[in-house]
Amino acid sequence: MRRVALLGFPVAHSVSPTMHNAAFAALRLPWRYEAISTTPEDLPNRVVALRGSDWAGANVTVPHKVAAARLVDRLADHASLLGAINTVVNSEGTLVGYNTDIGGFGADLAAHGVDVSGRSAVILGAGGAARAAAWALSEMGADLRIVCRDLSAGREIADILPSGAGMGVQVFPWTEAGLQSASEDAALVVNATPMGMSPDFDGTPWPKSIPLPREAFVYDMIFNPLRTTLVEAALAAGLRACGGLGMLVEQGALALSLWTRSMPPRGVMHSAAMAALEKQHAQIPYSR
Repeated sequence: MRRVALLGFPVAHSVSPTMHNAAFAALRLPWRYEAISTTPEDLPNRVVALRGSDWAGANVTVPHKVAAARLVDRLADHASLLGAINTVVNSEGTLVGYNTDIGGFGADLAAHGVDVSGRSAVILGAGGAARAAAWALSEMGADLRIVCRDLSAGREIADILPSGAGMGVQVFPWTEAGLQSASEDAALVVNATPMGMSPDFDGTPWPKSIPLPREAFVYDMIFNPLRTTLVEAALAAGLRACGGLGMLVEQGALALSLWTRSMPPRGVMHSAAMAALEKQHAQIPYSR
């Protein structure tokens, strides 16, 4: 039996095991996907273990996407420039890092009809997910505005983006003034932080004192809960908005194709992820 892991901290909220195990079953593969709670201190040993012959690879999630990129043997495609990965493939003992978040995010934006070419897009955060969003949006021709607490991390993202892509990158401090300046006339707001992720249902990266941009599409990369506080606030303001379930499925499908070299059953994966989320939420009372 081949194994695939999800390495992150925390991982209890994840529906990836349900989603991928349903896909393996649909493909009639005797594989197992498991979530492994992995602290930053544990990460190096967990990655080394993936070299074992029973491991096909892994997904990497918060907060390890940048750190894991330094632990694999080789970075493929955009990951070599991006410096962040979410997928590891064990190729006969050689660990290769990929970033399927870029394609997953871009595909889901397209599915929602979001066009940012020649327009401003605000990214909240400067971690691994923000890097993927920045790369995807720059390829779409967006004017990027990164809002983050660590300005040097934001500038690092600006430095790694391909020259000539997009319209430019500006970095703003995570303050009310910074958010207001960054969001002026924005066509898209992306939450690339874990703020609002289960079990922090009431968390949000956007202060109530600042109105959301009037014509923006609000995209929260968080998939659990299905509707975060940020998404609900955007919908209440009459804006179009969505959570990250579509991105989860698409990046997972791209990762699955790398591990198995099979066509991923996207419909099966989406249905399994949705059912797992609905089951979780039926068991957890909301505080809002």
